[in-house]
Amino acid sequence: MFYVLCLLVFSTVWAQEDISSIEYYYDTDPGVGMATVVDINPDVAVLDANYVFPTTGLSVGAHILYMRLLDAAGEPTLTVKRNFTIQSAPAVNTSDITQVEYFYDIDPGVGMGNSLAVGPSGTINENLSLATAALATGSHRLYVRTGNAAGTYSLYDAGTFSIIASPPQNTADISAIEYFFDTDPGVGSATQITISQAASIDENVSFITTGQPVGNYLTYLRVGNTDGDWSHYDRKNYSVIDAPPVNTADIIGMEYFFNTDPGVGNATPIAVGPTADLDVQIAIPTASLPIGSQQLFLRVMNADGTYSLYDRVVTSVQVAAPINTADITGAEFFFDQDPGIGNGFQVPLPTSSTADENFTFTTSGLAIGDHNVFVRVRSTDGTWGLYAVEAFTVDGTLAAGDEELASVAVYPNPASSLLNVTLSQKLTLEHAYILDSLGRVVLNQPSGVQQWDITSLSSGSYLLVMKTSGGKVTKRFIKQ
Repeated sequence: MFYVLCLLVFSTVWAQEDISSIEYYYDTDPGVGMATVVDINPDVAVLDANYVFPTTGLSVGAHILYMRLLDAAGEPTLTVKRNFTIQSAPAVNTSDITQVEYFYDIDPGVGMGNSLAVGPSGTINENLSLATAALATGSHRLYVRTGNAAGTYSLYDAGTFSIIASPPQNTADISAIEYFFDTDPGVGSATQITISQAASIDENVSFITTGQPVGNYLTYLRVGNTDGDWSHYDRKNYSVIDAPPVNTADIIGMEYFFNTDPGVGNATPIAVGPTADLDVQIAIPTASLPIGSQQLFLRVMNADGTYSLYDRVVTSVQVAAPINTADITGAEFFFDQDPGIGNGFQVPLPTSSTADENFTFTTSGLAIGDHNVFVRVRSTDGTWGLYAVEAFTVDGTLAAGDEELASVAVYPNPASSLLNVTLSQKLTLEHAYILDSLGRVVLNQPSGVQQWDITSLSSGSYLLVMKTSGGKVTKRFIKQ
C-alpha cells in the first residue's frame, strides 16, 4: 500500500467562515462535495497540518492529487494539486552472493569479467587483491559487481586509480654535500662540505654567513652520490641580525612596583650588589595593597645607569584566615564516600594542640578493589579540620566466587571521554556510581550500563563503585 504525504497551509477566504473539512480526489474531479472528505474538528480559520492520503487501488504510473477546503455551508475554495508517481515494488532477491567479478576500463559483458569465488553469503565484506601487472602506466577505472546463486548480477561499483612506473633504485653511496644561499649557482657549483661516504647521513652542518648583511635569507642544501647524481635540495629560512651590545657593568640596584609603572627609576628601590649577576630572595611589603589579585614588576639597574626589562609575577592579597587555638579532642574516618561531618567512624584522642597518632582501620566488609580512607580531626569548640586521604587496595585471600569480582576491569585507564567496564559472563552489573577524590558521588548509573561518558568530569582520580550479582567491587581510574 502506498500513501501520499501533503503539507497544507491555508487561510479562509470567506468572510467570518472557518474551515470545516477537506475533500480530495485523484486525477478526475467527481464534483464539489463528491470527493473523499476529511473532517476538520474543531473548525479553524487557518489550516497548517500534514495529511496522509491513501493511494490503494491506483495503477502504476503518474497521478495528480487534488485538494480543496469546504466551510460549514459546503462552500469550496479553489483546488490545489500535487503530482506524484506510483511505482511497482522492486522484487526482493533472497539468493546468496556466490561470486564477485571485476574488470578494468571496458566492460566485457555480465559474467565475462575476472571472477573471484566468495560466500555463499547474504552479504559480503571482503578485502580483495586484484592483479594489475598487465595494465599500462596511467589512470584506470576498476569496476566490481557481484553475482548470486540464481545467476543474477548486481550493478557495478567503480573506482579510479593510477599505475605509475617504479622509480629507479639508486644504490650508490652519498659522498658530498653542497649548499648555497638564495640563488642556485648550478648543481655541483655550490659550497662543498666534505663528509664520509655512506648509504645515509645524519649530520649537523655549520654554514658560513660571514659578510651577509642584516636581513632574511634562504639556505639550500643537497647531497651527491658516487655516481655523480644529486638529490633535490632541502630549504630553510633564517635571519642575520645585529649582535646585541654586551653590557659588562655590574648590577648595583633593583626597583619594584605593583600594577602601574611609575616610570624607569621612579619605582621603590632596593639596594643590591654590586654584582655581575643576581640571585637573591627579597621580602616586599604588601600591607598597603587592597584585597585581590596584584601584579608585581621588578627590574635591575647597572653601574652605567641602564635598566633591564622588567620581570612580572602575579600574586594575590587575601584576608588572613582566622587561627583556631582550640585543642584537638577527637577524629573520625570513613571509606570512599563522605557520610557528612560527624557521621564517620569516631576515634577519641587525648586533648592536645597537635595530634600524631597511628590509626588501625578495620576493612572487613569492604568490596574487593581500590578504596580511599579519609581522616579528619575535631577540636574542643566543635570545629572540624580538613581531611587527609590515603589510597589503598583490598585483595586478600579470594573466597569462592571472588575470582569473578577480582577479574572486573575498567579501560582505558587513564580515560578522557569513555570508560568501559568488563565483567565475567557469570556477573551482572546491577548498579554503579563514581566518587571523586572528596568522597562525593559525581555520576550515577543505576541501569547497569557498562560504558560511561566521563567527558563532564574534571581531570583527576576517581573511584568506580559497582554492585554486581556476585557482590560489590571498586576500581580506581584517572580522568585526563
